[in-house]
Amino acid sequence: MNRCAWLLAALALALLSGCASAPAPRPVEEPAPAAPATESQPAPAPLEEKAPPAAEEKPVESQPPPLEEETARLLVEASANAASDLSGALSLLDKAIARQPACAPCYYNRGVLLEKSGRQQEAASAYRQALRVLAGHRESAINLSNMLLRQSKGQEALSVITSAANAASRDLALRIQLAKVMMELGKYSEAAEQLKGVLAVEERHVEAMLQLARAYHLWGKLELAERILLKAKSIDESDARIYNRLGFLYLDMNDNTSAIASFKKAVELDPAMLEARNNLGVMFSRAHDYEAAVEQFRAALAVDGTFFEAMLNLANALRGAQKFKEAEEAYRQALAINPQADAVHCNLGLLYLDDEIEGYTKSQKYKLAAEELNQCRQEQKLAKLSAYVQEAEKKYQRALKDEERQKAKEEEKRRQEEARQREEEQKRQQAEAAARAAQQAAEEKLPGAKDEPVTQPVGEDKLPGGKEEAPVEEGSKLGGDDK
Repeated sequence: MNRCAWLLAALALALLSGCASAPAPRPVEEPAPAAPATESQPAPAPLEEKAPPAAEEKPVESQPPPLEEETARLLVEASANAASDLSGALSLLDKAIARQPACAPCYYNRGVLLEKSGRQQEAASAYRQALRVLAGHRESAINLSNMLLRQSKGQEALSVITSAANAASRDLALRIQLAKVMMELGKYSEAAEQLKGVLAVEERHVEAMLQLARAYHLWGKLELAERILLKAKSIDESDARIYNRLGFLYLDMNDNTSAIASFKKAVELDPAMLEARNNLGVMFSRAHDYEAAVEQFRAALAVDGTFFEAMLNLANALRGAQKFKEAEEAYRQALAINPQADAVHCNLGLLYLDDEIEGYTKSQKYKLAAEELNQCRQEQKLAKLSAYVQEAEKKYQRALKDEERQKAKEEEKRRQEEARQREEEQKRQQAEAAARAAQQAAEEKLPGAKDEPVTQPVGEDKLPGGKEEAPVEEGSKLGGDDK
C-alpha cells in the first residue's frame, strides 16, 4: 500500500498531499550556522555555504590592543594543542588572559573550544567577554549570534550583532551577518537595506549579492532575486553558491529544468558542496530516479556524515527504490544524528506500517509502526496521523491473532507428522522382525540332514514330447506289411 509521508527539510514537519511511491523530499536552503573554529586553525567543513572575504573592506573603527609576545606565543600553542588536549589548550588560554586581560582573541578562542566541547553557556560568556574588550570583534559577534540563533534566541542574536555592527560600522562582514539575522526574524526589507548598503561600498561584493537575492527570494520578489543572481554570475561564473541559489529560486518559479541544470552546475564546480548535492538528489527523487538520488545523497554524506537532511532524504529515496531494509537503517542513522527529529519517527512508522522488511514478523513490524507513530504524535496532533496509529495498532492485534492461529496449525501439523513417523517406524520395525523370524526358521534344520538329488525310476523315462506305445508282442513284425 502506497501512502503519503512526512519529510523534515528545514526542521519543520509537513503533511504532503498526493501519494507517491516514496516521501517527496525538499531541497536545503540555508542550514543552521556551523560551529566555529579557532582563529589560527581552518574551520571544519560547515553545513552552510562558505563566504569569501569581502573585497577591499575598510578597517574597523576600533583596533584591538597589540598582543604581547608571550600572549601571542600562548595563543599559538593553545591552538596547536586544541585537537589533542582540550583542557591543556584551555589552560594555556587562561594563562594568556591572566597575562593580558584585554585580549579579545584569547576570549574568542576560549569560546570556540568551550562551544566545541558542548559547554554552550561558558562559550557565550567568553564571546561576550571578547566583545567587552573590543565591541566590534567580528568573529566573536558572528559566533555568538549564530549560537543564539541555534538556540532560538533571535532577538538576543539581533541585539548582539547590531551592537557589534554599530561599533564597527565599516566592517562589511558584520553588516552582512546583521542582514542574515534579520532574515531569520522575517525582517526581509530591513535585511535588503543593510545589504544594499554593503553594495554601495563594494558593488562587486558577491556574498552581499547572494544574501540580497536570498532576502528578495524570501520576500517573494523572485524576479529581483534572479536579476541579482545573474549579475553575481557575470562577476564570478566559478562560484558554485550562485548556481545553488539559482536552482532553489527556479524551483519556486516552477522551472524544474533550469533548477536541475543549476544544481548540476553547482556540483560540477564544487563536488564537495553539500547542499548542492542534496538539492540535486531531491530533484532526482521528484523525478522518481531513486538510484541517481541515492548516489547524490551518499556523496553529500561522504563529505559530512552528520548532514541530517541528506540522511533523511537518503532514507526516503531508498524507500522509493523499494530497498526497505536499507531505508530502515538510514532512518535509524538519521535519528542518531538528531534523536528529536519528529519527521524521522513519522516516516519510519509508515515504513513499518506499509512495507515488507526482512527480518520481522507482521506483528513485530506493526508494533514498531505503532511505537514510531506514537513518538511522532507526541509533537504533531494530526488527525490523519492518529488514524495511522489506530491502523497500526489494529493490524498489530490482528497479526498477533493470525500468528497464534498459524502457530497452532503448525503445532498440530507437527504432532500429526510425528505420529505418522512413529507409526511408520513401528511398521518398519515389525516388518524387520518378521523378516528376521522367517530367516531364522529357514536356517533351523535337523542335525545331519542333507539334500539329495531327485531321480526317476528306471524304465519310466519318456522322450520329450513323445507318446506312450504298446509293448511289442512276440511274433509281431516291425516296419511294414505282411508279404
